[in-house]
Amino acid sequence: MSEHSDIGNDGFLHLDKSLLFITQTFCMKLMTKELREKIPPLYSQEKVKDPVVHAKYFTPDSSWTWYAMEFDGKDTFFGYVDGIYPELGYFSLSELESVKGSLGLKVERDLYWKPKPLSEVRKEVMARRRRK
Repeated sequence: MSEHSDIGNDGFLHLDKSLLFITQTFCMKLMTKELREKIPPLYSQEKVKDPVVHAKYFTPDSSWTWYAMEFDGKDTFFGYVDGIYPELGYFSLSELESVKGSLGLKVERDLYWKPKPLSEVRKEVMARRRRK
C-alpha cells in the first residue's frame, strides 16, 4: 500500500481524495491519437440512417453526458448530448476540457465505451431518464 491508499475494515481499497484529484487532473486524456483516427469527420454520417456513436464523455458529479459521432480532427464534435434534455448538436473538445461538475470534477471519457448505433444510445438515455 502507498501513503495514499489503505485497505479498510470492509476489505475494499480506499484511496486518498488527493490521489483521486491528481489522477483526474493529470491522467485523463479526452482525445487520444487512436480515437482521433477512429471518429469520422464532420458531416460524414449525415446521410446514414443510424449513425455510430464512437465515444462517450461524462461528468462524474452531474448528469451531463456527451456522445461523439463525428469530429473535425481539431476541436468540434457533432453528437448526442444528454444534458437538461437530450438533443443532437455540436460541442467542442476545449469545452469538455474546461467543464467541471458541481463537486469540481472534470469531464471524463468512458474508457470502456464500445461504438454503437445512435438508436441504442437514445434507448439507454430514455430508459435512464424514466428511472429518475
